Amino acid sequence: MNRKNAKAVLCGLVAIAVVASGAAYALARSSYVPRAPIEISRNFIDLVQAGDLGGAYRLTNQEVSVGSSFAAFEAGIRHQMAIDAFPANRPVELIGTHGFQSYGNVLRRWIMGRKIDPDQVSVDYFIGLPFEVRLRSNDKGEWRITYFQSHAG
Repeated sequence: MNRKNAKAVLCGLVAIAVVASGAAYALARSSYVPRAPIEISRNFIDLVQAGDLGGAYRLTNQEVSVGSSFAAFEAGIRHQMAIDAFPANRPVELIGTHGFQSYGNVLRRWIMGRKIDPDQVSVDYFIGLPFEVRLRSNDKGEWRITYFQSHAG
């Protein structure tokens, strides 16, 4: 191989290394949020606004304080979503999500044969007031609502 070809190969390898490093950095910094918790949390809000508190309650992890009893759940959701003060069927706007896991972590978990989803996801909405729904997944990847609250914007 002559010098010109060796230089071209070296430049190509350097370019590949720079692109791979940039991709690895982006993967390590980009937050991964699976679709399921977003869909479940939106369904939860829609059920509450439709008046189906029993359906919404079934989406919670009933072993934690958010769903320890239906009566406690109903009191909590009525207070936190201000159901009695705001009209039903308010417009719902997704504000943001927090998955607490990077795409690099997803790749690492996948390579190791573990579940790829983060253990917890928080989804923020605006429904006349800022409202957070927090979900946890079990080892099988099943999501349940473990926390909800209205909060300051």
